[in-house]
Amino acid sequence: MTVIGIIGNSFGQPYILLKAKLGTNEGYFGEKLVHGRQELVRTWKTRSGRLEPKAKQTDILGALVLAGDLFGERTDSEKLLLIYSDMKQASAYLNLERINGFQRSAMIGRAKQRQLVADLNGVEVYVIGANSIADRVSESRQRQEFWQDYFKNAHACLKIYSALRETPEAITAR
Repeated sequence: MTVIGIIGNSFGQPYILLKAKLGTNEGYFGEKLVHGRQELVRTWKTRSGRLEPKAKQTDILGALVLAGDLFGERTDSEKLLLIYSDMKQASAYLNLERINGFQRSAMIGRAKQRQLVADLNGVEVYVIGANSIADRVSESRQRQEFWQDYFKNAHACLKIYSALRETPEAITAR
């Protein structure tokens, strides 16, 4: 498992918040797996408790390209990408914060031209918290349609794209 922070230059200056792997030896009664998960949660709570929003831009595309590279290195079969974000890509090359009247196909074309469409073949994607208080419904829907197209071009399987901030049971039950 790798947790990537989305910052102004997510690909060029990766901000890895947590990287861990649970062993395959569960122990006789699953105690090693339980202990590993407890340690992972403790470490995450410690690290996430110190996080503060500092980035002046939001490079979601760069984080997705980085995630694609990390998935390419994996040999196990399950590839799951959880994105906790309002999905407002905000950089010099693509800004989705104010999107009234933008041309979705042109934006996807721009991302392709800059090689910002990640290789997420075989990856299940869950987007959680994809809106903000200031969003209009029409802007939120346009942004959602952009990301649906993006993940289709990335060959990913977008399972959930939700404005809700709670992690779905389909994920927590794994």
